[in-house]
Amino acid sequence: MKQPADDAPEPGNKRAAVSADGRKATYLVHDNGGRPFKISVQRQPGDPKAQVQVFKAIYDEEMPRYEEEPCISFSAERVFVGQSPKHAKHRARFDGNSLLLHLEGLKYVFVGENVFAFTAKYPITKYVSPVGNNDVPYPWAMDEQGFRYLMISSVIVTGKLFENSDTDPYDLFFDRALMTADIGMVPPKQPFHAQFQGITEFWIGENQYTFRYEPHPEKDFDRLSRRGELSVVKGSEKIKLSKDDYVTLMQDFADLAGFETLHSETLVERHI
Repeated sequence: MKQPADDAPEPGNKRAAVSADGRKATYLVHDNGGRPFKISVQRQPGDPKAQVQVFKAIYDEEMPRYEEEPCISFSAERVFVGQSPKHAKHRARFDGNSLLLHLEGLKYVFVGENVFAFTAKYPITKYVSPVGNNDVPYPWAMDEQGFRYLMISSVIVTGKLFENSDTDPYDLFFDRALMTADIGMVPPKQPFHAQFQGITEFWIGENQYTFRYEPHPEKDFDRLSRRGELSVVKGSEKIKLSKDDYVTLMQDFADLAGFETLHSETLVERHI
């Protein structure tokens, strides 16, 4: 797992006092040292749902201010407050570094570096939001069948990979997403699934790169192909990849590795 962020002074995730008309709490989302969203959560007595308001940060000062009106609001059956286990002694600063809202049925909303909605495969039972280096959260959820949902990687990982292990889901995903050796390391790190479909190298134009699984291959192909023709090496042959070829490779690798795309709808982008 990524190392915890330094315990330097920073604005805390402040909890509002319980008011006469119901419980209320305020959280600040963490994102690489920034606080892009403020979230207000309140549940009125007798109301089975919490009212959640999300406010965007205004970065015109050293410390962020927030817009007076919420950019989006929700009525949630359950609010999962992201906690960072390694920062248990500093909960006031790290609780709510990201949130997961259960709206109804299998519908959920993630509030972190941005705000997006998705449909889970099964009801979600666990949500954790460890904060790593540079104050970056690595939030993930687990449903009742053991599937892990990696919020910032847009990936669902099958629970079968965790049957005999409590490995951090991001560590497992980053390790097993390699499709060729990682040539950025010395010596190059070898992929868990060696020579997938006989592929040993990945090229863009005249430059060799590490080949990794991408959950949105159509967009990724468009992005990479602006830099040159994509190709892979199998044996002694260098083979050009069309967009369909690239997408099929990613889908085949996902089936082998136990990955699938976490399809979502972006509701709010953070201010740039």
